[in-house]
Amino acid sequence: MSDVFISYSRKDIAFARLLHNALQDSELDTWIDWQDIPPSADWLAEVYEAIEGADTFIFVISETSVISDICQLEIAHAEKNNKRLIPIVVNRVDPGSVHPTLAALNWIFFRDGDEFQSAVQALIEAIQTDQVWVKAHTRLQVRALEWERSQHQKGYLLHGQDLASAEAWLSQAGDKDPQPTALQTQYILASRQDATRRQRITLIGVAAALVVAVGLGILAWTQRNQAVSQGNMRATAQFQAEAASTEAVAQRDEAQRQTRLARSGFFAAESLSHLEDSLDLATLLSIEAINNAATLSARGSLLSALQYYPQLDRYLHEHSGRVGAVAFHPDGELLVTAGCAEEDPVSKSCSEGEILLWDVQQGELIDRLEALHTGFMSDLAFSPDGSIMASSSWGGVIALWDTDTWQPTGEPIFAENTGRLLGIEFYPDGETLVSSHEASLPDPVSGT
Repeated sequence: MSDVFISYSRKDIAFARLLHNALQDSELDTWIDWQDIPPSADWLAEVYEAIEGADTFIFVISETSVISDICQLEIAHAEKNNKRLIPIVVNRVDPGSVHPTLAALNWIFFRDGDEFQSAVQALIEAIQTDQVWVKAHTRLQVRALEWERSQHQKGYLLHGQDLASAEAWLSQAGDKDPQPTALQTQYILASRQDATRRQRITLIGVAAALVVAVGLGILAWTQRNQAVSQGNMRATAQFQAEAASTEAVAQRDEAQRQTRLARSGFFAAESLSHLEDSLDLATLLSIEAINNAATLSARGSLLSALQYYPQLDRYLHEHSGRVGAVAFHPDGELLVTAGCAEEDPVSKSCSEGEILLWDVQQGELIDRLEALHTGFMSDLAFSPDGSIMASSSWGGVIALWDTDTWQPTGEPIFAENTGRLLGIEFYPDGETLVSSHEASLPDPVSGT
């Protein structure tokens, strides 16, 4: 993709070269066709692709460009893709001969007698106006076109953070220039519908697991009440009372075992539902499933995660203790794992956390970060641009890391009196961090 596409008549090539050089001196990436060849289907397809991938479309208005068939095709394609259009004038023309869309815009004059540098500066300011919006417009239009040309294959749809960012971008359209295209709106809507469908499938699995868990809980409570009632009835006989007590304990243990099985099944189902959109979450859920009950279903969910990324097995075993979180840097070249650096071999409690950095391509350990956490580490999260990483532990400590230096940015944040800290996530703006807490679940390491 480029910053600027320049459309011009071949008779204005000398001015086009001068303009191209001036924009490059201002560190703007330009696309311009210097070939003096007869038009062909392949050549026109290349030109159209360049227009689609450019943030701004500059049209050089001259006596020859306004009557050029090729220039008119280029304008029409830029208009179809809602490109930002900037017309510049190099000589006198009849306004009535100019394309209506260009005629309605403000022109920048580069005629003989006009001060060239002032005109260039005005052009650069027009190009750079609201550049973040324009670049997002180009990126989304290119992806939407790929989806359309693939016959709407789901693999080209937006997911996760990309989808959330696209919806936020679309909601800000208002009086922005350029406006979103109909294809962009259709593309974002189709992506949300697909995400909703996948979430619905996940919720059905979760609901089924919860129904089983509730049923087992009711059964356990009923059995406990029966055991207590029988114990009271036989209180006059010590032998009978002890037998009833033993039975109650057995029923309680069985109820707890059934509850662990239900929770294991729930986490295993959740793990499988996140294989495609969040491998680190899917892996952690499968580990939690095994922690509750090492059933075939739980082990199968972990095996599925490892089959999606076989090198992950080595990453998890590099830690001395258990692994609490894994996360990929947005560039996809760095994997971060967080776990326990020191674990009591008897109680399995974690006294100190550690963070490891991995080269995904080479599968090699890059660095171990100095521990800032005590206790078991619960989550990792990257800001949308990848410049900041946040890490958290069950004790409520959140640390922020500069990913350029991998040094902490300021002092750790202490989320006091909020219960166990389970997860953290950045908002799309990259400036807000959200944490989730749960105070009622037992610690699977220490059992407290």
